[in-house]
Amino acid sequence: MIIFKKQYERVNAIKDEAIDDEGLRELLDEAHALVVRAGEGVKSERSPVTIVEKMQISDATKLVEKLMIDIAKDVKKGRPADKDCEKLKKAVTALKTSIDNIL
Repeated sequence: MIIFKKQYERVNAIKDEAIDDEGLRELLDEAHALVVRAGEGVKSERSPVTIVEKMQISDATKLVEKLMIDIAKDVKKGRPADKDCEKLKKAVTALKTSIDNIL
């Protein structure tokens, strides 16, 4: 899954100006915070992170980023983003669980 950095960076600008739904805005804020947290890596002392754990977090992070981009595109074009919102909620839950258990 290729994530375009510029598209992901534009999500925050689109989120602030184009999204009227407060619940969706909070979901995108939470997702962005989790992506940033996953990028920081391990903060506490624990055994080294295995390759499988790194891949799990990496895949979940990429999925969250892709869904954020898709939602931003849908909102910008005026299309309903209900399906992607449900997927993003599940992906955020998966990423949050991975971060809590691994990092």
